[in-house]
Parts: sequence; C-alpha cells; structure tokens
Amino acid sequence: KFNPTLVREFYANAYPTKDEPFSFTTMVRGKIIRFDRDAINAFLGNPFTLPANETLCAFQKQRARKNWDSDIMKRKLLRPNHDFTYGTTNKPLRALREDMRTFTQLLFLLVLYNILPNSHTSDAVMNILGLIHYLNEGLEVDLAGIISNSMKEITMSGHPDKNLKSAVVRSSSPMGFPCLIMGLCVANRIHIPEIGTEEIGVIDDDYVDRYCKPKKKRTTQSPPPPPPAQASASAVHDQNFYNHFTYLYDQNDAGYRAMSAMHQSFYNQHTGQSVMTPQEFQTYVAWPEVRPTFLGGGDVDAEAANDNEGEAGSDASMREEDGSDAGSESGSASGSEAGSAS
Repeated sequence: KFNPTLVREFYANAYPTKDEPFSFTTMVRGKIIRFDRDAINAFLGNPFTLPANETLCAFQKQRARKNWDSDIMKRKLLRPNHDFTYGTTNKPLRALREDMRTFTQLLFLLVLYNILPNSHTSDAVMNILGLIHYLNEGLEVDLAGIISNSMKEITMSGHPDKNLKSAVVRSSSPMGFPCLIMGLCVANRIHIPEIGTEEIGVIDDDYVDRYCKPKKKRTTQSPPPPPPAQASASAVHDQNFYNHFTYLYDQNDAGYRAMSAMHQSFYNQHTGQSVMTPQEFQTYVAWPEVRPTFLGGGDVDAEAANDNEGEAGSDASMREEDGSDAGSESGSASGSEAGSAS
C-alpha cells in the first residue's frame, strides 16, 4: 500500500520553477529527497556500476540506435508461430501480450510497474521489448538510470513546452513508482501519517495461470450427422390412402365375382349343368389375400383384425353347418315318423 498524497507531493515539488534546469530533487514534508541516477542506484543496493567515462549502459545505447535484432527477440520472447506487428515499412512496431511467452509476460509486468510505468498493458512497443530482451539475456542494463529518467518524464508531463515534456508520458497518466517513493521517504526519515487504501496487486501463481499462460483452445465438435431422409407426412398419407382404396377396389371386385359365381351355380343346378369345384371357385374369385402394408405402423393390428375376422367367419360357418345338420336330422326324423305312421 502507499499514500497517494505523498506521491503527488513528490512529483509536484520536483517540478522546476521558471527556467531552472531539472535538478532531480524534490521536497516531501519539508525534507529534500534526491532521485538522480546515483541516489536511486544507492537505494537499490548499487546493483550496477557504469564503466569509466560512460553515462549510458548498453541497453540505452541500443535504444538510441533503434536497430533491434527482431529475429532473435521474436524467437526468445514470443510463443512459437507468433510474430510482431509491423508498420508500412515492414519494420516491427510492437507485440501483443497474448503472443508473448509466459516468462516474457512476467518480465513485461515487472517493467510496466517498476521500471517504465505504463497503464497500457495489452501490448509492448519495441523499446520495452528490447529492455525485456536485455533483462532476459542478462545483458548490461542501468536500471537506476532508466528509473531516474522515467521519474523526470512523469514530472515534466504537464510542462507547456513540448520540447521539455515526454511524448510517451501524458499528464493524465497515473503517477509511477508509488512504492519506490514510499521507500525513499522512509529512507529519508519522513513521517508517513497513513499508508492509505490504494495498493498494488500481487502477482502469484493464480495470476500467472489466469492471465499469463496460453488459453486452451476449445475443440470444435463436428456437427451431428443429418438424420436419414424420411418421407414427408403428406407423402406417407397419400401412399396409405392409395393402398387402402386399391385394396377395397380389389375386394369389391372379388366379392362381385363370388356373388355372380354363386348365382350362376344355382342357376346351372336348376338347368342341369355342372357346378364349379371349390378349387375352380377360388381361382375364379381371386380374392385378395395379402392386405397392403401401410407406412408408419399398424401391421400388427391389421393382422390381428384379419385373424379375428377369420375366426368370426369360421364360427359363423360352423353355426350354419350345425343349423343345417340339425335341420337335416329333424327332417329325417319327421320323415321316418311319418312313414311309420302310414
């Protein structure tokens, strides 16, 4: 956590008055704080010492030349099969964060929050990628000098002279290095009334798993195969209608032939002509024995109906035969009794 009031006081009092040169000093709660390159380097524990007669490190010199080895940086910083975004002159401009390797993203966050503050975290320009590359390879980087110059750019972001203010840092940008400023205040024995409620988020394993590792692509499932083509309801209805009435026509024709044959047989019997045998009668009638098959089911019920009709016909014929036998027996008995009486 940090105290935003002290951070604003730090940058406000570092602003030079009139035409004074930038002094890399400020005043917080009445005490002077230096934030030049040597002061920052001492606060960090002197991690880097510039060579004799040098004011810039290898990274700062390379950044001034602007000729980054994009092939090596792409191979080591980006995920396989990913590339930079290029300009109209085919010069690399930036890389999207989602295209960076996991460790590259961690270094990217380190740079944005502690070395070159920037609220834009979705991509990185080549200067930031170059710094990440130098840190990743363990090359010469003067972090204290970079941080000190960044604090100067933040201070001068509101200056009316465009030649003095930074083209990267805007006056509306958040004030960088809040925790570093708190550390400088503590090192200079400045009383901090309250820390405040604003804090910087923690980057832990959960953060890395959620925001830095590549997202698993969902396997696109193939659509289910189309259902087999089926006859439309109207087609099934039309076919059933045709089969049903064709069967009725055949049945009526057979019934007509049967009745005609029976009439002809009775007539022939009275005229002394021969009568058809049962086999000849069945052949002549040609009764449609096989009922039509209707689409959509119903075959079992039709067969059951045929069986019931057959059983009903058999029972009726048996009753008729019983009646005929009874009539014959009664007739014979009456004839015998009449003969005896006579």
